[in-house]
Amino acid sequence: MNFATGAILEQPDLLNRWHPVAYFSKSLQPAERNYAIHDKELLAIIRALAAFRHYLEGRTDVFEIWSDHVNLLYFASSSG
Repeated sequence: MNFATGAILEQPDLLNRWHPVAYFSKSLQPAERNYAIHDKELLAIIRALAAFRHYLEGRTDVFEIWSDHVNLLYFASSSG
């Protein structure tokens, strides 16, 4: 994750098989390439939410964000 961030928006069908709805990718700026890995992961999430906002805003059901980066578990479990 040294040059770009990316995301896929997916939704399940009636048989709970996942299908892509939209894709997003953006190159990192030179300063962003110096970010710590957990900051890059959070940047990817922020960018994905901004890119997919028109799909997600106003929904009454819950949506999930999946990441393969274990360090983000600290942010999810941290009380501070």
